Amino acid sequence: MTAEAVTGCCTEVLRLRPGVSLAVDRSGLAYLVHRSASQQLGAVSDFQRRTLRQLAESECSGESLRAAAGNGPGGGSTEELDGLLGHLRAGGWLHVTVVCDDRPAYTIEPHLHPGKPRPEQPPPDGEGGGGGDRGGLALSRFVVMRRSGTDLLVESPRSWCVLRVHDAGVAGALAAFAASPAILTVGAKACPLPAPLAARLLSDLTWAVMVVEVPNEEDTSFGMRLGGRMSCGSTSAAAARACLMAISVAPAGQRGNSSRCLPAARPPPSPRSS
Repeated sequence: MTAEAVTGCCTEVLRLRPGVSLAVDRSGLAYLVHRSASQQLGAVSDFQRRTLRQLAESECSGESLRAAAGNGPGGGSTEELDGLLGHLRAGGWLHVTVVCDDRPAYTIEPHLHPGKPRPEQPPPDGEGGGGGDRGGLALSRFVVMRRSGTDLLVESPRSWCVLRVHDAGVAGALAAFAASPAILTVGAKACPLPAPLAARLLSDLTWAVMVVEVPNEEDTSFGMRLGGRMSCGSTSAAAARACLMAISVAPAGQRGNSSRCLPAARPPPSPRSS
């Protein structure tokens, strides 16, 4: 499946990261400033400035931004818009929500610079599983899944972002992927997601270093293998399904405080007879 096919059936909703400010120096150069990072944008036009303000105030679909480009007095060009969005994506300044069938599936929430651009092609199809010498794709051993309100958060200390899953079907696919990596590959009959969304999800997880090729340094580096065992990153399929159940039964629209998906507590030991 080509990159065009992956992105063509899935739309995006964009919003600027919380806590980002626009600063302009005496020479007229604009900077994006956050408590943890900053980036020079150079000279920005009035249209780009309005677009930044719009992205900071509300969620904007890519289609609405393109429709606004060139329309009305002072409207900018699509080249200006593409240049600005390119800078924002490359710097990790945008929250990107992937929408399929008019429903938000998941949101990519950067907290660091991505380090590399989003791949133009989706990852190669592979059967995964990590068995033998055959390469494939598998969930990183450092990935943690936990519930946050009605969402499922997918995190990793190796990643530059958090994946916030809104759709129970995507959460179910992640739980199935933990046990059977082949389920998200193109043509998998058991995949619970539409093929374009499954391909986009697999591409984004790979970009976020949450899905990795096997074998890799996580399997061969002694330090990483030790860290993977000591961390909470080895999320089992059962734990992911438990988080999915919590999402499925939560009332629609409820946004509560974050709570970690933990295993059931063990019963206290029985007292010893003297």
